[in-house]
Amino acid sequence: MSPSSPPPSKSGIRVLVVGAGFAGLTAAIECQRKGHSVTLLEKFPELKLLGDIISFGPNSSRIFQRWPGVAEQLDALSQRADGLVIKDWRGETLLKQTWTKEQEEFGTRFDGHRGEFHEIVYKHALAAGVDVRLGARVEDYFESDDEAGVVLDSGERITANVVLAAEGVRSRGRKIVLGYDDAPKASGYAVYRVWFDAAEIAKDPDLRFFTDHGDKHVAWLGPDVHFIAASVKNGKDFSWVCTHKDEQDIEESWSFEAPLSDARKVLEGWDPIVQKILDKTPSPLIDWKLVYRDPLPTWISARRRIALIGDSAHPFLPTSIQGASQAMEDGATLA
Repeated sequence: MSPSSPPPSKSGIRVLVVGAGFAGLTAAIECQRKGHSVTLLEKFPELKLLGDIISFGPNSSRIFQRWPGVAEQLDALSQRADGLVIKDWRGETLLKQTWTKEQEEFGTRFDGHRGEFHEIVYKHALAAGVDVRLGARVEDYFESDDEAGVVLDSGERITANVVLAAEGVRSRGRKIVLGYDDAPKASGYAVYRVWFDAAEIAKDPDLRFFTDHGDKHVAWLGPDVHFIAASVKNGKDFSWVCTHKDEQDIEESWSFEAPLSDARKVLEGWDPIVQKILDKTPSPLIDWKLVYRDPLPTWISARRRIALIGDSAHPFLPTSIQGASQAMEDGATLA
């Protein structure tokens, strides 16, 4: 439904969505398209262009294509390499993987900056008429046979027919659904992540292949480590990630700043091209600690008024490249 389209017939169902990530935004937009009355709560007082690379497979790109103008905006910002070159850690090329046949069969994918993609979807939600309340921090959930709701840190109680908990792995909705607090498990890995302007990459003769003649995508594989670099937006921006062993004991998957020197230690002795990329990389990096949770026995509360969606229900490790797509599928399906 575009802003100029006639509004759908009202269903009379009031839906409260907690969390304005991709799961929450998708649920809110799709519920609005079905004629439900939607309120979307987000704890942050403003939404900023945060993050780095994010990937959406064909299963979620189909959802974007339902929303007028959104897929076209995402496509203009997406990584469009003609394949993925895979090398060993010393720089020897192993193979080039392409997905031309798969793309023709299943559809396109969108890979780009999380913050830029999120801004597009958020603005579409507003244009579609979703009632968004920023700075609304949820402290607790409740339900009865007739309704469900949340309590904000201000003490305000907000009720609806249905509540969708979409605020991620730390969702307070997990306790009311499960009946107890469950603990995350460490994966033993973390990911260094960074996104920056590719101008310095373009100046180096050995790195210029990343920015000349369109986007490029290259992965280096080593023991317990992989390093993946990509140019984006026709060589304008540059991003890389490095998955590495990490035994730090933390409560949740979260992001910390790390000096570039930490990544240099992990990648010491690797392909000279990798070293040159590090030379052009600004410090600090983001070091994202990877944790996961066991599959849940249920995503639905006892009175069936509250549902967990996205990372609140099933947090994915990034190696699956499906976390964001599955979150969107949750929102679209539940609507």
